[in-house]
Amino acid sequence: VSSILRGENCEDVKRRGHNKLSTFGLLKEAGKEEVRDWIHQLIGQGVLAREGDEYPILKLNPASWEVMRGERSVRLERTAPEERGERTRQPRIDTRAWEGVDTALFDKLKHLRRKLSAERSIPPYLIFSDAVLRSLARERPTTGPSMRQISGVGEVKLRDFGLHFLPLIAQHVAEHPEPERSGPPATEMANSPRQATYFQMFEDRVPLDEICRRTGYTRGTMVRHLCEYIGASRPDSIREWVSDAVYARVAETVSRVGSDMLRPIFEALGEKISYDDIRLVLAHRQYAASSARI
Repeated sequence: VSSILRGENCEDVKRRGHNKLSTFGLLKEAGKEEVRDWIHQLIGQGVLAREGDEYPILKLNPASWEVMRGERSVRLERTAPEERGERTRQPRIDTRAWEGVDTALFDKLKHLRRKLSAERSIPPYLIFSDAVLRSLARERPTTGPSMRQISGVGEVKLRDFGLHFLPLIAQHVAEHPEPERSGPPATEMANSPRQATYFQMFEDRVPLDEICRRTGYTRGTMVRHLCEYIGASRPDSIREWVSDAVYARVAETVSRVGSDMLRPIFEALGEKISYDDIRLVLAHRQYAASSARI
């Protein structure tokens, strides 16, 4: 659908004759991710239906006809490119930058930076960049002279912000003599600011239905993001989204029929466990840390 609306002369479109439709190229000025985002917004507002799990299709519903007859209005949000999750414009962060970083301390420093930013009405990066926060969380300085040795911390910033950051670092070091070095936080591994918001909700273990309600996106869309979150954070458990009983049934079935395709798993489970749950279990089994339950 996106290819048709954007006027893409790809083989699938030409073979089906869809390049002759009146809607071909109607949105040729829009980007692929932007068109997909609009489609998801329409689904979220209930004026477009998405049916099927393994091979989903788009369908019109009664609300769709109300829109086309002018009886119902629709408002779509047009997001900035970096918020649409265009991977070519925002690559994943280099994990080497996180070597030796106390990630628990980094989270605290970032929270403090956000608080100071709001109080002073200035962008967070004008206080300290993420690179400086990572250096602070790696070196864990507890005195003015040691903090001054961090690249990006000059005399002015030490004077303005040292009294805020040093006590926090000192308290953290006292409570955690050994740094918690577990790689970058999952939110830092997101492909876009919008996905980072989803990752934070996953981190807070918000139920999927509630996330769909807040965002207006379909469950299938959020499951895709959740699978990426699982790959980035490697949680020991996903029981907040898939019950232990369902997880065990899917895992046992996968061990018998393999994990190459979803349909054989779905059918072996008597078609009683959703494709979404199967996808989540497969993602967890693939990416979870060695301490995972299965």
